[in-house]
Amino acid sequence: MFFCFLCATLVNVIKDDCPNQLKVPFVLWTRQAVKELIESKYSLVMSLPNVGLYLKRWGFTPKKPVKKAYKQQPVLKKIGSRFGTNYDIKYY
Repeated sequence: MFFCFLCATLVNVIKDDCPNQLKVPFVLWTRQAVKELIESKYSLVMSLPNVGLYLKRWGFTPKKPVKKAYKQQPVLKKIGSRFGTNYDIKYY
């Protein structure tokens, strides 16, 4: 019964808070961050693979950063006089 309560509490904490708000020295939730949170709050020692299995069961999966296409494509911007033909490549 206690373990079910612990799981529900952890899922809500991970969804609602950032690690640095809970005084865990991480910016994003990682397996290591969840492991340290469990150890500090509940005095339970878990291995990283077990933490990863629980996170997967709870629906948390690793995400890759999204690459922004507009940062990769150069845009030609006209410079010079009003009717000039000089162009310079600018990245936006």
